[in-house]
Amino acid sequence: MKAILAAQAREAARKARDLIKRKGALESGGMPQKLADCVTNDVDRSELFIVEGDSAGGSAKGGRDHDTQAILPLKGKILNVEKARIDKVLGFEEIRILIQALQCGIGEDFDISKLRYGRIIIMTDADVDGSHIRTLLLTFFFRQMSELVRQGKIYIAQPPLYQVTRNKKSFYVNDENEMTTLLMEMVINSASLIIRDDDEKEIRRIEGDELNRVAKHLSRLSELVNIAQRRGTPFDTLLEMRASDPDGNNRLPRFRVVWPNNEVVSWSEEDARKVVSENDLLLDDMTIEESNGNAARIAALRELHENREIDSVIESLNSFDIDINDYSLLQEETVSGELLSTKYAWIVDPNTEKQEVANIPNIPAILESLRQIGRRGIEIKRFKGLGEMNPEELWDTTMDPQQRTMLRVTWDTASDADRLFTTLMGEQVECRRKYIEDHALEVKNLDI
Repeated sequence: MKAILAAQAREAARKARDLIKRKGALESGGMPQKLADCVTNDVDRSELFIVEGDSAGGSAKGGRDHDTQAILPLKGKILNVEKARIDKVLGFEEIRILIQALQCGIGEDFDISKLRYGRIIIMTDADVDGSHIRTLLLTFFFRQMSELVRQGKIYIAQPPLYQVTRNKKSFYVNDENEMTTLLMEMVINSASLIIRDDDEKEIRRIEGDELNRVAKHLSRLSELVNIAQRRGTPFDTLLEMRASDPDGNNRLPRFRVVWPNNEVVSWSEEDARKVVSENDLLLDDMTIEESNGNAARIAALRELHENREIDSVIESLNSFDIDINDYSLLQEETVSGELLSTKYAWIVDPNTEKQEVANIPNIPAILESLRQIGRRGIEIKRFKGLGEMNPEELWDTTMDPQQRTMLRVTWDTASDADRLFTTLMGEQVECRRKYIEDHALEVKNLDI
């Protein structure tokens, strides 16, 4: 049966390839109507920008260098070629248009000497849909035009996410982390962080380089707290676990053992494996399976990598007299309605007569108030898509060879890339789910 299906697939692919050849998509000649081609025929100078939709295509066409830059807008998300037979790949309209624009064919018909452009640049929106489209295009190039990847012909554009205007001057910010860093820099040179005792008397003033280090520690701690919460462990629970360290080292546990309807965190791998043994568990990272009608007692052993970093960040902040136990005190009042003592405060412009004091009840508020102060006097615009940028903006930030930043797709570890595309884009759901479970908590920026 498998041999018959394979033969049918080969025959369907041959017919599809012959049909596409007759229509010109696999041979040089006519170019697709959607393509705004460049003037030069010099492959080394020419660039093809693959953009997401007609709106972004309009901005890109208006801002490009007509001599060297071609624009190809694609409609929606292309087919996932990892899951599709070649006849379906060649039957997908947007893929046919892309093949026709590049003019070098695909698969066994690929001929890089016929390539029309020296650089193929994927330019999608900086959101989850843009990331998905970029992944589908990379899958197509890796599977059907792998020589383009080997020779470093594929690039990924880096459009900005924000436009920041201050004193009638505008500049651009690429991502959330860069935005947070920018807001911090705007404050750090003109503010001091005051640490107080329980009677609200100043015991320490942090400013300059020290304040910069504290802000970075607090920012990273905030990321790690979010990871812990996504794992299902509130941060105050982690603090309690840290305080109950059996060895008295005031550190967080490093391992978690999970099995049906139960889980245990352990201070060491030895302790974790002891839990597995004492509970008659099978240690495996695969999903729980059915065995003789009953759920098999299969346990997953996970190392909590971020806990070691949380310990390190906590110790660093302790050296600045910042007590991390205040992190869980999110309320501003006690149960009886009394205001909590404000152990922290920002003093803005400490060297001027117009000194401003901002009281802060807890550690999370330090970082948030820092961002709020940094936003003063500036206007922030977040781009939802490339179509929101006018042609001049898109040229200045993303397309101008003298100013732009691009990522080059390389072929350093082909076997790893092959395995990753198979796992994430292939038919095996279990392999993909396991990969997501193993790596989900490493995500720092999640757009959902």
